[in-house]
Amino acid sequence: MNRKRKNGGFVIVLVLTLVLAGLAVLCLATGKAMDDKRAEQVAKQVSGAADRIARENASIEAENAAATAAYNKKVAEYKAQLAQDEGENKDWPKPATGAGLEIVDLTGYEIELPQNVSISRQDMLYNGLLVVNQWHARPEDYDNNKPAYVHRVNKEIPLADHNQRLLDSAITAWGNLLGDAKVQHQWDYIILDSCYRDYEAQKKLYDEAAEKLKDKYSDPDELRAAVIKGNTSYPGTSEYNSGLSAAARLYKKDVVTAKGTEFYAREEGQWLLEHCWEYGFVFRFPLSDFPVRGTEDKSHITGITSRQNLFRYVGVANAAAMHALGDLCLEEYIEYLAAHPHIAVYEDGKLRYEIWREPVQNAATVMVTHTAKVDESKQESMLDNITYVDDDNIEWAFVVTVVTY
Repeated sequence: MNRKRKNGGFVIVLVLTLVLAGLAVLCLATGKAMDDKRAEQVAKQVSGAADRIARENASIEAENAAATAAYNKKVAEYKAQLAQDEGENKDWPKPATGAGLEIVDLTGYEIELPQNVSISRQDMLYNGLLVVNQWHARPEDYDNNKPAYVHRVNKEIPLADHNQRLLDSAITAWGNLLGDAKVQHQWDYIILDSCYRDYEAQKKLYDEAAEKLKDKYSDPDELRAAVIKGNTSYPGTSEYNSGLSAAARLYKKDVVTAKGTEFYAREEGQWLLEHCWEYGFVFRFPLSDFPVRGTEDKSHITGITSRQNLFRYVGVANAAAMHALGDLCLEEYIEYLAAHPHIAVYEDGKLRYEIWREPVQNAATVMVTHTAKVDESKQESMLDNITYVDDDNIEWAFVVTVVTY
């Protein structure tokens, strides 16, 4: 009786074990099937999502391509219209008379088709608008090796001696001016003198002048003011330190060497004063009745009271603007651009130049605004050496960009 019960219990346990094992196998099989099905569903969903994303991306790319094409078309149409109008926007104010050189103030008008251009500070430092005077010293990063010996660059330029150095831009401009003087008037005896003076040479002159006055002034600031008043600039603040200025005078065997007022009383000097702006030059230090009678005194602006016979290269566009505005000196021109940061220069009613001035962070490389409506080769940017520090202690500089049409 007991044996039968034990055997019966064993059978029940065995049956239950087999049933459970079967159920487990069945569950595993069912679970695997469900996992496979779920994985298949997930794979389908992923594939569908990928297809949908791909279609959406393709649609976005197509829209972007269409928008880009439409923009490029508008730019091309705009450029074509500007080319037909020779760069002039018909919405701009018109020149007053359409005769001679005229300035149109475009302040408040946006730069057309603006684009940011990264430019090295060094590439802009030597282009013509560097302001060097007793209030604005030559920048410390000015490369003393930049001014070249004039005779090595252009052997056709008559010189007082072979020690004369200038920046390449000024040498090129003098070559053009003196070349035309020779072709048009057979003048080959206008010579250049008193060109670049490096820091050490200027320091030597300053120290010699200070030595003569040191017994009269015990205070260093008073001594410096007295030396400057005597027309010897502090090192780094002389126009001769710019590499952009040179004196012009005559040297001819049958004529007494003429310079200063003697030079400008002659036709050669008068021609130079009248036409120098066409080559990118301005007379640097106008005084009362110098270089010619009737000249307005600008010494209170330039800080120079002596008769220094210097022509300064500023670039053709800037020289034209300065001439059109009444023969401004360099300091006056920078002040004008500060008040009118976007101008156009017209000649006989035709747009010649567009000029704008903008602040940039004072750094080794800066982002400057150019325009896409003309080739980059027709645009030039230059530093004017005026800086300021804002409330956040960030130093800013100014860049003047010239577009030639």
